[in-house]
Amino acid sequence: MAGSSSDAARADGSPVLRAAARFLASLSDNRPIGVAISGGSDSTGLLSALCRTAGHGRVVALTVDHGLRAESAAEAKEVAGLAERLGARHETLHWFGAKPKTGIQAAARQARYALLSEAARRLDLCAIVTAHTAGDQAETLAMRQARSLEGEGLTGIPPATLHEETVWFLRPFLHLSRAAIRGHLSASGLGWIDDPSNGDRRFERVRVREAGVPTDDLTTRWRSRTQRAVDVGELIAFRAGRDDDDLFRFDLSGLDRDRAFDCLRSLVDMAGGRARGLDRHGRSRLGEFLDDPDLSRLTVGRVLLHRKDRDITLRRERRNVAEVSIQPGRRILWDGRYRIENHDPVDCLSISGGGRYGISPEFSAKSDGLEAPEIVRSCGRLSRLMPVFEAARADALAGLAGRTGFPPCPWPDWMEVGEPI
Repeated sequence: MAGSSSDAARADGSPVLRAAARFLASLSDNRPIGVAISGGSDSTGLLSALCRTAGHGRVVALTVDHGLRAESAAEAKEVAGLAERLGARHETLHWFGAKPKTGIQAAARQARYALLSEAARRLDLCAIVTAHTAGDQAETLAMRQARSLEGEGLTGIPPATLHEETVWFLRPFLHLSRAAIRGHLSASGLGWIDDPSNGDRRFERVRVREAGVPTDDLTTRWRSRTQRAVDVGELIAFRAGRDDDDLFRFDLSGLDRDRAFDCLRSLVDMAGGRARGLDRHGRSRLGEFLDDPDLSRLTVGRVLLHRKDRDITLRRERRNVAEVSIQPGRRILWDGRYRIENHDPVDCLSISGGGRYGISPEFSAKSDGLEAPEIVRSCGRLSRLMPVFEAARADALAGLAGRTGFPPCPWPDWMEVGEPI
């Protein structure tokens, strides 16, 4: 099947089909592929190309109905019919519950990640593939540059991202234009659904798109960031430690300021467990702490840092450590630092801060004989959403947690996504 699909892609001459064939040939996991499809031109082109090149039964189409517009249910049914005609199994995933009054696009994005990840685990998919394009990449970079973001922010949308340490989201069309995808659809006799929100100027991305932005080649930046993560991961593996009381240690001896800062920022992120990384002010304070040997203490990002000579210790500050209860059979991320699952079929599990510093999980229940909970130390924000560039750094942090590393990306050729086909 793989040979015939590649031959068909070459004969067709479509850059969209060539991109799909190259992507499929490089996958290291033969399980079915989930395709996120809204019915818009980009995702319809992705589904069409993958169905045509992957062969029967390999593709599962997944549509998220956000319930934000009256037409969304009918559109999901229309997409289901298209998927059936293309030879893909289809499921509609629903975002139920109250919707926020503000920040609706960010909330919808989080809901999509959660719903698609749950479907991937349930259906045993190798990954979720999304139809981000070169235009999406250019718009993202333009918005970040407008905020004067530097460094990591200017590597743009990653070709691959790991969600909650379990499901990879892959983006094989990041080098393709929307015009190329629509050309493929027109040649295939396929239409698409236009989402009215794509023309709503209340949203920043729409305004940036209308202004027009150039597309950058990001391969050099991707390679640099990936190598940086390897370097920092090695430093953390050899210079950092963590004990059973969740106290981190780091040795600064002989280390240049730039790499010391990068390592400490990762350790602060993991030790503090905040949903967001250090802002500009927090990074500035951490830099001042490194630069001034007379400063022995700092509190930043919910973390207490203490320096003695060239040794630094870090731990979560005791203030506002979460006190929660977990229902039977449920799992939570406690205090942003520990994934805890209550395996008991009957009793709720209460958790509060305990241990030497009052920051480690301490358990209690109404009855004796509670079944032991499952406890896994999170690796900070990388445990929630890890760009593929950061795999080496994430694995080093997992080593500090005394656990196995993150699952490898099933698309080993992700770096070549923008190269000529």
